[in-house]
Amino acid sequence: NKPANSNTKKESKKPLTFNEDLLPDLQILLNQLDLSKYIKNFIRIGVTDTRHLLQLNDMDYRLMAYDWENITSDDITKLRNKVNEIISLATVNTIIETKDYDLRNSLTYGRIHLQSSVQSFDYIKASFGGNIKLGSFNYVMAQEPFTGCDDYTIDLSNKIFVIQRGNCTFLTKALLANKNKAAGLIIINNDDHLESPGSGLGIDKNVTEEIIDSLSNIFIISSSNTTWEKLLFTNKFYPTLTISVVPLSCGTRGQCVPTTDEEKLLQSEVTWGNLSISSQSFQFLTSNFGGSLPTSNANYEMVIASPLDACTPLDNVNTYGKILLVYRGNCNFDIKSYHAQLLNFRLLVIIDENDKPLQRIGGQLPNAGYIGIPSILMSYSFLSYIKANSNTISYDVTIHPGEGTQISDEWIDI
Repeated sequence: NKPANSNTKKESKKPLTFNEDLLPDLQILLNQLDLSKYIKNFIRIGVTDTRHLLQLNDMDYRLMAYDWENITSDDITKLRNKVNEIISLATVNTIIETKDYDLRNSLTYGRIHLQSSVQSFDYIKASFGGNIKLGSFNYVMAQEPFTGCDDYTIDLSNKIFVIQRGNCTFLTKALLANKNKAAGLIIINNDDHLESPGSGLGIDKNVTEEIIDSLSNIFIISSSNTTWEKLLFTNKFYPTLTISVVPLSCGTRGQCVPTTDEEKLLQSEVTWGNLSISSQSFQFLTSNFGGSLPTSNANYEMVIASPLDACTPLDNVNTYGKILLVYRGNCNFDIKSYHAQLLNFRLLVIIDENDKPLQRIGGQLPNAGYIGIPSILMSYSFLSYIKANSNTISYDVTIHPGEGTQISDEWIDI
């Protein structure tokens, strides 16, 4: 007898389509990664251009580690991270019309997922423009005066443009972004609430159906003013990080979920991770306010705050891009974060002198809404390490953002 599903055709995974203009030359890419010495190995396995490189699977990488002489696990990790970055940037986003996507296209509310961020952000869709595109996109922040009203020329191809409300109509902002080939437009509101941008159709006689129809290739959403600082902070330190705009379907009990399988797998925010220092690793939980954590493929200098609690303006100098270590207590977390942000630190690391379970760090509104720098709270064992190395004035550390919420949930349940 045949199995019950023997006549069912197995669904094959649709291959990704790439924007060729966004694919770097293979030789240049390998030079950047210091992997050009393996060019013959790549050619031997059929990788003669970057498109072939993006098609490598887990088994290819395992064989690479096993067969290639002198290649290290760090080399392979570096390569895989770069490949994933290119795939995220260069993939042409196509939507197959199915029931799930039809529902997705009808939704007006959702969340903006910022890569490696400790926080995601509410949005509401405009009453005009195209469907929200599936996938991850690089984003560009508008330059001063930030409103996107002047007739600018920027290459926004396959990117999302982030601007502030004001100085011109929503329609003017959208038309200018569309002229520069933006995939999407995020309009940041003037205060902390959501308001759907309107086109003026039916109100302004100069706004016609033809003008509105010309915007079918760009999606337009609005987010509250507290989103701006997080996106700005992240873009300053990590301009290649991406955002995904995820429509949510909300049930009668208030639970809101994505409608597509792809977006159900996305991580909306980072809640935990590991900090590596001198070959040791320590767990942390994140703040629930702020932007993106440092990426895990680089070392960062961590310095001790002066004063230690960071409750008053800091005396530290040469601080740009460094990580700040502070002690818990004496003021709110958002005050410490604010002082660190003023001096352009990229991460605030908080240690507790009491042996307590980790928790996610919260801030006081409205102040926390205007903080872009993320914070992490370290385990007590990390304090022991710092005290054992009390003569050290700076440390080289690596941050590894965690996946899922299981670890943070376990800490919170203690």
